[in-house]
Amino acid sequence: MRTVNSYKCSFCDKLYESKDSCRSHESRCYFNPKTKSCASCAFLKYDSYVYKPNYTCSVKTCMKNHDVTGRLKTKCDDYFFKNAIGSAEKIEQAGKFYNPVPQVKKYLNKIGLQVETNLSVSSTPDIEIGLYDDEYFSLLANAYLDKLVSAVGYKILFLTESELSKTNDLITDNDLDMHFNLQHEGIDDAISLFSFIGIPTETIYDLINKISKELPKTLEYAYPLIIQSEVSYNKHMAEAFEWIGDEGSAYYFKKMASMSENMKGIETVFNDFFPNIKIDNLLKEKVPAFHENCFKKITELSPDLRDKIIAGLKKNTVEELISDVPF
Repeated sequence: MRTVNSYKCSFCDKLYESKDSCRSHESRCYFNPKTKSCASCAFLKYDSYVYKPNYTCSVKTCMKNHDVTGRLKTKCDDYFFKNAIGSAEKIEQAGKFYNPVPQVKKYLNKIGLQVETNLSVSSTPDIEIGLYDDEYFSLLANAYLDKLVSAVGYKILFLTESELSKTNDLITDNDLDMHFNLQHEGIDDAISLFSFIGIPTETIYDLINKISKELPKTLEYAYPLIIQSEVSYNKHMAEAFEWIGDEGSAYYFKKMASMSENMKGIETVFNDFFPNIKIDNLLKEKVPAFHENCFKKITELSPDLRDKIIAGLKKNTVEELISDVPF
């Protein structure tokens, strides 16, 4: 542990160890009025729209009718600082011509949501949450689902190897317990992720059990499922951090993805514990198909899980996110 001097951005409170880095950031910070960005503009809105009964989706819109549903703007000619004198009058004037529905409907259709209502506003969440692009949360949600696929793979592996241990006297009970502990850890890792964002442990356990019963109970299926889900998880995490400009974290997850793609790694673990059983060579072209099949099962059994993940991420991490806004 070491004590460091830090420099705080005057606009978003992000911390830097270097004065030069902080000064460079301030010149382009989205909360700096000089950049004329949505983050500090009076015309940015962030509302939850009811797109079908009992379902809402939060969308960013601009009262000047610029399309900011996907990415926010900067250096905008219509920018007006939200804390400037006269902002209330500017907002009132813009409201006369403000019609977000066409853009909101287009955006919802783009992300795969079927609109079944007139898109009324149900609530207005904290605007700070909306400053992170929905694409960022979408990529994180993909990573969470990858972890769930991995947990299903570990569950299938546990069931398959439990049966093998009953019919084959291959290793000692202590070694077998240690091997099974690794599988339980893989499942628990996924469970803890979902629990952190408010999704009940029982819900995820139930989903893992149901899906594992419907998929093949073979080693040739379980191992590729685990491998591909870990690769996909790390790639999605890398993409998410690239999206918000966190190059350090993106590099780390890219490196982890590359390591996960080593097909021999997990087979070696198996062969160490079961030296007398040889599983067929894992064909790389089959691996993505196994992952996609499991992903499909998750969607069928819990069609709204992805929306719940995104909602949980936005709700539970907003304070952490705002303390480290990547602009």
